[in-house]
Amino acid sequence: MDIETCLWKQGQRLRAMRFRLGREGRRNRRAMELLVGWEGAAAEMEDQIRRIRGEMERQLVADIFTDLWVYDCLIQLENDPLMRDALQRIHAQNLHPRNLIYINQLQPFPERRRRRRRRRRSSP
Repeated sequence: MDIETCLWKQGQRLRAMRFRLGREGRRNRRAMELLVGWEGAAAEMEDQIRRIRGEMERQLVADIFTDLWVYDCLIQLENDPLMRDALQRIHAQNLHPRNLIYINQLQPFPERRRRRRRRRRSSP
């Protein structure tokens, strides 16, 4: 082999290596760009999750305060002498809301009985 052929083959190998490395570099660059995009999306999702959890916690606290307020109002009503008297009169008339549900219920339609047809006997 002469020197020119040897140098040509060396150059060809170097070009092939450079091409492979360039292709891998482009591939790596694209992968890195995708990773950066995914990291941004993941950070946005984490922010959304944090906001949702905060909102759920605020809603839970609001529900607790609402329950306490309703309980406090019921206690005040029970301790009010006028309300206690009115409630005693309602109980005396048996007009408790639980009983009112059953007073005005619709009655189902009476079932119709079907007449049975008698078969005629065939004469022998």
